[in-house]
Amino acid sequence: MITETKIYKLYMTYEEFAIFYKYTKDIGYEYSCGDIDEDDEPWLLTLYDDMLDDCCDILGKQMDYFDREGMRGSYNEIRGLLNLIYINR
Repeated sequence: MITETKIYKLYMTYEEFAIFYKYTKDIGYEYSCGDIDEDDEPWLLTLYDDMLDDCCDILGKQMDYFDREGMRGSYNEIRGLLNLIYINR
């Protein structure tokens, strides 16, 4: 049986990457940073589809926690990351 694995490339700002990495650093995706002064989105992340699914699961659970605790600012940060991921899928 042949399976096809999709590779995703995500570009993030410094702030987006800081939040994303905080919760997903154990997934094992590749990341690199370009010139922060010249680029609005210097971080490039490379993830396989199963890695991206794992990241979405982790972020979704964290977002649910923030929602239950009434932490609207943190909830909205995670929601923004998930929106970024869904747009790039």
